[in-house]
Amino acid sequence: MLRNPLGQVIIMSKEADERWSLLSKF
Repeated sequence: MLRNPLGQVIIMSKEADERWSLLSKF
């Protein structure tokens, strides 16, 4: 994996957005 803090933040934010979208459905 690449050691890119900014990349990790973007990936984490993407996962968070998906989780929030799933939670907002309920």
